[in-house]
Amino acid sequence: MNDDDTKLFRTVDNDLDRKKLQKDLDQLSAWSQHEQLRFHVDKCKIMRIGGSRNPHATYTMESVSLQNTDEEKDLGVWRYSSLKPANHVSHVVAKANQMLGLIRRTFTYMDCELMKRLFINVVRLHLEYGNVV
Repeated sequence: MNDDDTKLFRTVDNDLDRKKLQKDLDQLSAWSQHEQLRFHVDKCKIMRIGGSRNPHATYTMESVSLQNTDEEKDLGVWRYSSLKPANHVSHVVAKANQMLGLIRRTFTYMDCELMKRLFINVVRLHLEYGNVV
Protein backbone atom coordinates (compact mmCIF):
# COMPACT_ATOMS: atom_id res chain seq x y z
CA MET A 1 0.00 0.00 0.00
CA ASN A 2 1.25 3.50 -0.85
CA ASP A 3 0.32 6.84 0.66
CA ASP A 4 0.09 9.65 -1.90
CA ASP A 5 -1.01 12.62 0.17
CA THR A 6 1.42 12.93 3.06
CA LYS A 7 2.96 16.34 3.62
CA LEU A 8 5.69 17.44 5.98
CA PHE A 9 6.26 21.14 6.67
CA ARG A 10 9.04 22.86 8.55
CA THR A 11 10.57 26.33 8.53
CA VAL A 12 14.27 26.02 7.70
CA ASP A 13 16.29 29.11 8.60
CA ASN A 14 19.62 27.53 9.51
CA ASP A 15 21.57 24.27 9.55
CA LEU A 16 19.95 23.14 12.82
CA ASP A 17 16.50 23.50 11.19
CA ARG A 18 17.75 21.55 8.18
CA LYS A 19 18.90 18.73 10.46
CA LYS A 20 15.52 18.75 12.23
CA LEU A 21 13.73 18.41 8.88
CA GLN A 22 16.00 15.51 7.93
CA LYS A 23 15.26 13.90 11.33
CA ASP A 24 11.52 14.34 10.68
CA LEU A 25 11.93 12.62 7.31
CA ASP A 26 13.87 9.76 8.93
CA GLN A 27 11.19 9.31 11.59
CA LEU A 28 8.43 9.38 8.99
CA SER A 29 10.28 6.77 6.96
CA ALA A 30 10.78 4.55 10.03
CA TRP A 31 7.10 4.88 10.92
CA SER A 32 6.03 3.96 7.38
CA GLN A 33 8.22 0.86 7.41
CA HIS A 34 6.90 -0.19 10.83
CA GLU A 35 3.28 0.29 9.72
CA GLN A 36 3.97 -1.33 6.32
CA LEU A 37 2.70 1.80 4.60
CA ARG A 38 5.55 2.38 2.20
CA PHE A 39 6.24 5.69 0.53
CA HIS A 40 7.02 5.79 -3.17
CA VAL A 41 10.31 7.56 -2.46
CA ASP A 42 10.94 8.28 -6.16
CA LYS A 43 7.79 10.43 -6.12
CA CYS A 44 8.63 12.29 -2.90
CA LYS A 45 9.75 15.86 -3.51
CA ILE A 46 10.97 18.95 -1.70
CA MET A 47 9.33 22.31 -2.42
CA ARG A 48 11.03 25.36 -1.01
CA ILE A 49 8.47 28.09 -0.40
CA GLY A 50 9.85 31.60 -0.24
CA GLY A 51 13.49 32.55 -0.36
CA SER A 52 15.61 29.65 0.87
CA ARG A 53 18.74 30.53 2.80
CA ASN A 54 20.34 27.28 1.64
CA PRO A 55 18.84 26.34 -1.75
CA HIS A 56 21.43 23.60 -2.30
CA ALA A 57 20.62 21.63 0.86
CA THR A 58 19.68 18.04 0.05
CA TYR A 59 17.36 15.74 1.91
CA THR A 60 17.08 11.96 1.78
CA MET A 61 14.47 9.36 2.53
CA GLU A 62 15.38 5.67 2.70
CA SER A 63 18.85 6.60 1.36
CA VAL A 64 17.31 8.19 -1.75
CA SER A 65 17.98 11.86 -2.45
CA LEU A 66 14.69 13.75 -2.78
CA GLN A 67 14.05 15.86 -5.89
CA ASN A 68 13.42 19.60 -5.72
CA THR A 69 10.34 20.99 -7.42
CA ASP A 70 8.80 24.42 -7.98
CA GLU A 71 5.30 23.12 -8.79
CA GLU A 72 3.16 20.21 -7.74
CA LYS A 73 -0.44 19.17 -8.32
CA ASP A 74 -2.08 18.39 -4.99
CA LEU A 75 -5.69 17.19 -4.89
CA GLY A 76 -6.36 18.84 -8.25
CA VAL A 77 -4.86 22.20 -7.31
CA TRP A 78 -1.51 23.31 -8.69
CA ARG A 79 0.77 24.69 -5.99
CA TYR A 80 3.87 26.74 -6.71
CA SER A 81 6.86 27.67 -4.59
CA SER A 82 6.11 31.35 -5.30
CA LEU A 83 2.56 30.87 -3.90
CA LYS A 84 1.23 32.90 -6.84
CA PRO A 85 -1.99 31.59 -8.40
CA ALA A 86 -1.32 32.69 -12.00
CA ASN A 87 0.01 29.31 -13.20
CA HIS A 88 -2.83 27.42 -11.51
CA VAL A 89 -5.33 29.71 -13.22
CA SER A 90 -3.63 29.02 -16.57
CA HIS A 91 -3.97 25.26 -16.03
CA VAL A 92 -7.65 25.65 -15.10
CA VAL A 93 -8.45 27.82 -18.13
CA ALA A 94 -6.64 25.38 -20.44
CA LYS A 95 -8.68 22.46 -19.02
CA ALA A 96 -11.95 24.40 -19.44
CA ASN A 97 -11.00 25.22 -23.05
CA GLN A 98 -10.28 21.53 -23.67
CA MET A 99 -13.76 20.67 -22.41
CA LEU A 100 -15.32 23.34 -24.66
CA GLY A 101 -13.42 21.91 -27.64
CA LEU A 102 -14.64 18.42 -26.77
CA ILE A 103 -18.24 19.67 -26.65
CA ARG A 104 -17.90 21.41 -30.03
CA ARG A 105 -16.42 18.32 -31.68
CA THR A 106 -18.95 15.93 -30.14
CA PHE A 107 -22.27 17.65 -30.85
CA THR A 108 -23.35 18.40 -34.40
CA TYR A 109 -26.42 20.37 -33.31
CA MET A 110 -26.24 22.90 -30.49
CA ASP A 111 -28.95 25.31 -29.35
CA CYS A 112 -28.56 27.82 -26.52
CA GLU A 113 -30.28 25.64 -23.92
CA LEU A 114 -28.14 22.59 -24.67
CA MET A 115 -24.95 24.68 -24.64
CA LYS A 116 -25.94 26.21 -21.31
CA ARG A 117 -26.58 22.79 -19.74
CA LEU A 118 -23.33 21.35 -21.10
CA PHE A 119 -21.35 24.37 -19.95
CA ILE A 120 -22.79 24.18 -16.43
CA ASN A 121 -22.30 20.41 -16.12
CA VAL A 122 -19.00 19.92 -17.95
CA VAL A 123 -17.02 23.16 -18.16
CA ARG A 124 -17.98 25.20 -15.10
CA LEU A 125 -17.00 22.50 -12.64
CA HIS A 126 -13.39 22.79 -13.87
CA LEU A 127 -13.50 26.56 -13.46
CA GLU A 128 -14.96 26.41 -9.96
CA TYR A 129 -12.99 23.49 -8.48
CA GLY A 130 -10.56 24.77 -5.86
CA ASN A 131 -11.22 28.43 -6.66
CA VAL A 132 -11.23 29.32 -2.96
CA VAL A 133 -7.64 28.12 -2.73
